[in-house]
This record gives sequence, C-alpha cells and structure tokens, in this order.
Amino acid sequence: MRVFGILFAFLFLFSCMQQEEYLQHESGLQYYFIQENPDGSFAQPGDILTLDFVYRTESDSVLFDSREIDSQYRMQLNEPSHLGGSIEDAWALMRIGDSLRCKINALDFYRETRKMDLPESIDPTEYLIFDVKLKGIQTYSDIAKERSEARHNTQEAEMILLDDYLTKTNTTVEPSSSGLYVVHTEEGAGVAPKMGDRVSIHYVAKKIDMSIFDSSYDRNQELVFTVGSGEMIAGLEEGVLQMKEGGRARFIIPSFLAYGEEGYGKLIGPFSTLVFEVELKQVLP
Repeated sequence: MRVFGILFAFLFLFSCMQQEEYLQHESGLQYYFIQENPDGSFAQPGDILTLDFVYRTESDSVLFDSREIDSQYRMQLNEPSHLGGSIEDAWALMRIGDSLRCKINALDFYRETRKMDLPESIDPTEYLIFDVKLKGIQTYSDIAKERSEARHNTQEAEMILLDDYLTKTNTTVEPSSSGLYVVHTEEGAGVAPKMGDRVSIHYVAKKIDMSIFDSSYDRNQELVFTVGSGEMIAGLEEGVLQMKEGGRARFIIPSFLAYGEEGYGKLIGPFSTLVFEVELKQVLP
C-alpha cells in the first residue's frame, strides 16, 4: 500500500510537470489547454465572452478572481492590446467549454490592457499566470436585447423608459385620462369615427426603442376593424376615436392599454409601451 501511495504521488507530480510545458503561439503567447472542447465555437472580434477568469503572480498570490464578483463575468473580445502575447490572444484561441492557462508579462498587462500603473509589489519583468474558462459567447446585439428585455420586467421600469422617450422626442401633449398619448401629425378633414363604426387604417407599430415589429404598409393591406369591439388593443381603438378621415397621428400606448404584464409571445415583452404611427384611411359605411 505504501509503494502504491508513493507511485501515485510520483505520477501526480509528473502530470503536473507535464501540464506546465507551455506552448508558444505565433503572437508570442505562452499557453496550454487544461481542457478542450473540439465541438465548441470560437468567438469573433466584438463578441461578448462569459468567463471564469483568474490571474495571479508567479509566487501564487491571487490578484483577481472573477468568480468573487459575478458568476456571469463578461468581457468583450477586442484586438490584441499589446504585442508578445496578450489576454485577447488567449481568448481568441478558445472554444466554448475550453479551459486554458497562459503567461503574460505583468507590465504589458497592466499598462496596455488594464491601462493602469503596475503595482509596486510586482516586478515589471515578472509574468502573471492566467486561468481562463470560456463559458459562453454572445454578440453585442444579443447583450443589447437582453438588457432591453430585462429593463421591461416591471411597470416602474416601463415608466422610466416612457419618460425618457417623451423627453427625447419632445412630446409635450398631455395623456388622456386612460394614459394614452395622441400626437396629431396631420389633421384629417373627413368623418370622425364613433364607437361601433368600422374603420380602415394603415399603421406602423414600434416598440419604445423605435424598432418596428409590424406594418400594414409592408403587407400593402389596410387593417379593418370595428371600433370598441375589443378586436384591437385598447390604446389603438381609443386613439382612432380621436382622429378624422385622412388624418395621421402617433399613439404612445402604455402596456396597460396594450399587452400588459404578460406581453405577447416572443414578439412583445411584459410591460412594453408601444408606439403606433396611424393613418385613418376611411370610416366605412
């Protein structure tokens, strides 16, 4: 049993020594893979990486551990921040699921990558040891969408976005008693609809970030519905009642007059204010 224990210890030490045999990338980066996932995807410049990210001195003093900050720690993959092997070179070598160890000159990392002075306790000729695990890759647009959706998860958040929209668009009209905003952009000269009338409209429907999610113009087909029947969202029906044939208006419709706290499938998130650009074509006989 004692011989087996000695043999196991020797093999473990030998494997560790083998692991410390760094490869050298063409960039100058010294690295080796701890774990590789041949089926994973590589990141592209500009992508957002979700990482476990630890670096320490050669004497094994930990300087940073992302796991103490956020289990979803993220960094953007940019061009290499310096020559001779940078952390960006390391990230570009990795697939999702890979774990990698690399060595980077301490002065280059602090001065060129982190844009800060090297701590006095670290020798400028010293190398830092980095352990990195690549957990996920997202595009910048994925992150923007995620943040936008997260901001819509309460009515309080919706009202903040609505106030911001009203300020940026210089909307000064007062809302109706229900909370609907109607901005007339072109006054109509025809008949004004009333409850129970059938109307035909053209419209462009947008989210409050002004991204279009529906348009009758794209289909080249007017929308026909009976006002007050509940066929349409409440804000759209209420707004049409304030128009005349030939008129154009912008309806700013809070979620409680649209799809509420549930949203509408994947298309409309919960607590989403909507913006409709509407043209009242005709009040039908």
